[in-house]
Amino acid sequence: MAVKVRSRMSSSPTRWVNRTGLPVKVYGRGGSITTLEPSSTTARVELDAIERTVVNVLGSEIETIDQHLGRVVDLPDPTEDVGVIVTSAVAGAARTNRDDLWVPHDLIPDDRDAGISCRSLIRLIRSD
Repeated sequence: MAVKVRSRMSSSPTRWVNRTGLPVKVYGRGGSITTLEPSSTTARVELDAIERTVVNVLGSEIETIDQHLGRVVDLPDPTEDVGVIVTSAVAGAARTNRDDLWVPHDLIPDDRDAGISCRSLIRLIRSD
């Protein structure tokens, strides 16, 4: 599978806004750790029309729930040189090809920390 790599931002963000609602700790190259504290507002996706069904999984009845993604709320407008850290649900539901949305990636489990620990940030770029 070929991966198309392209640069969309004219430069890397010089400022970052964390809209995940939790501190994001990024483990950088060479052992550096950068913690991005959450802003006072969390970007989120409204969920519409919940439908519940029961399916059989290897002999067990398991409840499944369908939730339809609604609109994204509390996501700031794009600002030049500002990267916005959001959850993958927010980035996926944004429905626009924004190059300022970044998602914590390569997550690191940490039972001692209530935040999000990761090794990198990714951008979800739509191909359509």
